[in-house]
Amino acid sequence: MYDNNYYSNQYRFIYYINLHNKSKIEKYCYIKDIEKEDTYYLELKNKNENRYAKDLLKYIYENNLHIKYPNMCIKYLPKDRVELFEETDAPTLIKSRIISKDFKNSILVKMNINHHYNILHIPKIDIPFEEKRNECIWRGATTGYGFENNIPYRPFSREILVKKYINHPKINVGITKLVQNAKNKEKIYKKYMKSNLSIEEMLKYKYIISIEGNDVATNLKWIMYSNSIVFMPKPFIESWIMESHLIPYYHYIPIKNDFSDIEDQIKWCNDNPNKCKEISLNAKKYISMFLDEKNESILMNKILEYYLNNFHFI
Repeated sequence: MYDNNYYSNQYRFIYYINLHNKSKIEKYCYIKDIEKEDTYYLELKNKNENRYAKDLLKYIYENNLHIKYPNMCIKYLPKDRVELFEETDAPTLIKSRIISKDFKNSILVKMNINHHYNILHIPKIDIPFEEKRNECIWRGATTGYGFENNIPYRPFSREILVKKYINHPKINVGITKLVQNAKNKEKIYKKYMKSNLSIEEMLKYKYIISIEGNDVATNLKWIMYSNSIVFMPKPFIESWIMESHLIPYYHYIPIKNDFSDIEDQIKWCNDNPNKCKEISLNAKKYISMFLDEKNESILMNKILEYYLNNFHFI
């Protein structure tokens, strides 16, 4: 399913490393900031148990970097909350960042892999587009802006969606889990809760809403890899799949930040089924670019080698 007309490894490397506006690469040496709690240093001699470190170590061992760089030290952010990363003097490996904000010292890498990229089984449980319901669905937790969470303003909120459509006959939305600050506000948010649905059950719908939470939306990858269509606002945050490169009406159906046009967009899709199937196919081809494990390992190796050759901590 990989389409060679998409982005080359060289383009992706430059994009992830954030080198678009740099004319040369210089070597740097940094003093460890041992007081900053939001970032961590991955060293081979330390026992790293969080899933972000395990993903980095997976690529390190696959490419024998532990042999080539026995004294390696890598600064990384094992968090989903993009606002926790503030630009520092030292390049940091991160999972996500705000689109268009110039995080000069951010380097995007593939972390939290099992949670976001465990999608190869989707075709086995999916059904053809024309057999799906002409309806829209969303399920999710109370993450992100809204729900009284102490998170800086984002352009859209899951709270707005459920308040607007909780009783709508054709737009099936609901909260499945109260987390963060909403966990202590059950009386307020209980009326927006609905039963949890499996991915297989949600794939019975033609249109599936994707909304960013603490950072990128977890469901975006599996929707794109399915025969359904993504309904989402223009992405605000980007990760390894380069969400800034997703094109409205080519990879997904755009919806307004206040979700006021979902009914109109459902109607447009129902009136244009062939175009919808084309959009679904384009999305599937795009996301397939990130599922070739051999190629992903090659690219991660290039990024990690660049990092280890150019940045040192003392």
